Amino acid sequence: QNIIKMRSVARQFAIRRPIASSKLRFFSTSRSARTTEGLKRVVVSEKDVPFYNEATVREHKIVVDEPSSAGGGNKGPTPFEYLMTALGSCTTITCRMYATHKKLPLEKIVVEVTHRKLQPTDPEAEGGRTDIFVREIDFVGKDLTEEHLKRLQVIADKCPVHHALTGNHSSVVTKLKGK
Repeated sequence: QNIIKMRSVARQFAIRRPIASSKLRFFSTSRSARTTEGLKRVVVSEKDVPFYNEATVREHKIVVDEPSSAGGGNKGPTPFEYLMTALGSCTTITCRMYATHKKLPLEKIVVEVTHRKLQPTDPEAEGGRTDIFVREIDFVGKDLTEEHLKRLQVIADKCPVHHALTGNHSSVVTKLKGK
């Protein structure tokens, strides 16, 4: 079993690399997702209990809540736990796509993501980046070589959620409904 430990700390990824090169075209977002016709949509609705929300994602319903210690009902993951889940699952999906395409002897991928919040005055908070995500990736495959592991580590950093978290190419626009 091979284990790769990676620190995916936002400040370490100031260098911009394209997600899709000619060799990695299958990692790019599909054409429909880049157009207004393919706009991704999630609807989140607060319920009668404080902090308890239900989200509709395509045909799926998911619960979002805060732990009891924060005044919630502990009925589901927190928003940041979903963000961590997005990073971990996007990493496994991206690496699996690559391994399948290259026919690598990869049997399993396990990603553990941790998050911590820094104060803006903390010396580790370079450039004002105060959210630190750490990914620990376990690439399992008895026939994986060191070269395979090095390449998979590079591919892990090409996951779209990683780019959204570490790049400066995302924005959030807030509008009032009906206005």
